[in-house]
Amino acid sequence: MAFSKTIPNIGELDLKIRFEYYGKERCSAISIEFMQLSVGGYQGLEDVIRQIKYINRMPVIRVEYKDDEGDFVDLTPNNFTRFLRVVRALPVLSDFPVVNIRVSEGSSPFLQKQLSSDETKRYPTKSSRKELSFEKEDSETAVETTIDLFEYKSPIEYSLETLKEEMIEIETQVESAGEHLEHLNNKYANRNLNKGRGKQCSNCHLRLDHNMRNCTIDKCLTSEQCGDPSKHPDERSLMDSATEDLKRLEKELRNKTNEYDTRLKGLNSARSSFAQKIRGALINSKKDKYLVKTGSGMFVPKSGLVNQDIAKLEKHFHGKVPDNVSEMSKTFQSIIQNFDKKNFLYWRFFYQKSR
Repeated sequence: MAFSKTIPNIGELDLKIRFEYYGKERCSAISIEFMQLSVGGYQGLEDVIRQIKYINRMPVIRVEYKDDEGDFVDLTPNNFTRFLRVVRALPVLSDFPVVNIRVSEGSSPFLQKQLSSDETKRYPTKSSRKELSFEKEDSETAVETTIDLFEYKSPIEYSLETLKEEMIEIETQVESAGEHLEHLNNKYANRNLNKGRGKQCSNCHLRLDHNMRNCTIDKCLTSEQCGDPSKHPDERSLMDSATEDLKRLEKELRNKTNEYDTRLKGLNSARSSFAQKIRGALINSKKDKYLVKTGSGMFVPKSGLVNQDIAKLEKHFHGKVPDNVSEMSKTFQSIIQNFDKKNFLYWRFFYQKSR
């Protein structure tokens, strides 16, 4: 009997997807990286499941996963985090953890409420597919054009790009908020207007060592005259509000920066293997071979095929990553073709010899 174990840092896992096909139960397996699963969320998982052509014909699907007690539980955006926890704790009896998923036509009560007309348009019904069949040739041409412009990046790389854009935007807001606060300080808290060390007058608010009774200066109506916003609540409130805005934005920027650094460390850690270091370059070397367009318009990698070709490249390069991966990726397909050709000739020779 094999002993099971749990893996704290999951790389790749297998989705074992069960569904009914003309009354008979079928099962398909799809490989996916755990990082892609966690970053993509529920919608990302559904897009991957819809790589199975028969399931993609269903206008609405109900997704269930097998939990640690052996029960199939409805999977929704609300409990997706719990699903990830179950995946992390899966027992591993082979090379990769196996996630059991059951798909049927229809949806859970939760998703029925979320379903909109846009979803129906994304996954047309049988009758609407017949009506749109004449558009197939044009749509295929559009896909080819789109995929040429598409550059594959892993989900975590996309999340890092998004975080970086958010950080740049917040940095701009921080700079703007700082300039605004500086403007208010110069306007309402100009200490050059009130340099005196004497007693402050409650009429003119200046420190000229006199009081309201013998003050010969007009009553101070704004801190622009006295440089002391504490005597003018409305102007003090403006400055306090600007200070709070700046602190809030600076805190938000720190949080985003910390999140970015954490994800970047995770990406660098995941890229420690040969496979992860060349995966993106391999996919982009022949996108029409390795990518498939899902019902939602996303391009996702065919993980099984990608992994097969990575193994061939790793054998060719003896496990050592080339110095210039982006430049060397131009030769990846010819290397793979030569590998397949040699393998074919070897097995043909072996077969003929065995006869």
